[in-house]
Amino acid sequence: MSDETTANAPENNNSPKHSRRRRRWIKWLLILVGVVLVAVATGLVWAYQASRPEPGSKPIQFAVKRGETVKQLAKDLQSKRLVKSALMFEVRVRLSKAGSAIKAGDYQISQGTSLSEILNKLVAGDTRSIKVTIPEGYTVSQMSALLQKDGICSKSAFINQVQHGTFTESFVKNLPQRSGVRYRLEGYLFPDTYQFYKNEDPHRIVNEMLQDFQKHLQPYMKTIQAQNQPLWTVITKASLVVKEAKVETERPVIASVINNRLHHKPPMPLQIDSTIEYIIGYRAQLSDKNLKVKSPYNTYLHTGLPPGPIASPGMQSILAVIHPAHTQYLYYVAKYNGTGEHYFAKTYKQQLKNEAKSRANYKKNG
Repeated sequence: MSDETTANAPENNNSPKHSRRRRRWIKWLLILVGVVLVAVATGLVWAYQASRPEPGSKPIQFAVKRGETVKQLAKDLQSKRLVKSALMFEVRVRLSKAGSAIKAGDYQISQGTSLSEILNKLVAGDTRSIKVTIPEGYTVSQMSALLQKDGICSKSAFINQVQHGTFTESFVKNLPQRSGVRYRLEGYLFPDTYQFYKNEDPHRIVNEMLQDFQKHLQPYMKTIQAQNQPLWTVITKASLVVKEAKVETERPVIASVINNRLHHKPPMPLQIDSTIEYIIGYRAQLSDKNLKVKSPYNTYLHTGLPPGPIASPGMQSILAVIHPAHTQYLYYVAKYNGTGEHYFAKTYKQQLKNEAKSRANYKKNG
């Protein structure tokens, strides 16, 4: 056999060199398969753990904001301890293509709720919140009854927060500790429409109303300070205005009557029927006995303002006190002609004439 023939002969597959190469290839293949299997197993374990709900059953208040990204939403859910992994929630939303279907709103979601249930709630818009409107002129007692009727919180829990809750708003800290005040925060729980939940935290309810009050009053605080009026006197006057005025245009006029009586020499009692109704707890045709009821809120027996507000005024009544009409009126009486208006008078003689007209209208119109 020639050397040329030997050089061109095919390599023996069973040669030691080829066997070593094959063993190395198999070894690396097995390592690669092992790495893949470990990665898959690790991923499955992570996905399982990340998909499990957070332990517990505590209901958590959670807001989805308009225009919020899925990424931010996922982070918010994780920060509230409603999901273990923001990334897993984001992946779930992307895979289900549900991002555009998630609805903004306030939600109550319990810890322990699965990812699927949370996503279903957000897509369905299952907010479970209740719209509550606190009318202007409502008292703490009326608010507590309304909240209890709607199943939001009990009367006692609400009033307990009104009386003893700790709040960070600066005006709350600066309220004077006036003797005889019935409810500490009467007048400062802003009348507005709110979204609350069944069995809501009463501290959150009161805090939201106080924050709303501060938000509305903030633009006018410098004006109030420039007038050298303590906030409590402004809100107390405004609470009297909201209870007395039935016609928008009369609010500044009634505010002027209150000021004129307070600054009269000698001081005149305000003699405002609404303060008596606040004492007895209901609206009524007042009797002489009612007018003599012993209470620091009785403006027939005592000169000056009552110890504090008798209701929650809205901005129109507050602005009427900040910018009252300039009049010399000292008296007013309801017209009873179906308009809700009053007759105003500068003198007691004119007031007596107005009262006679008022009685005649009442007999005629009932």
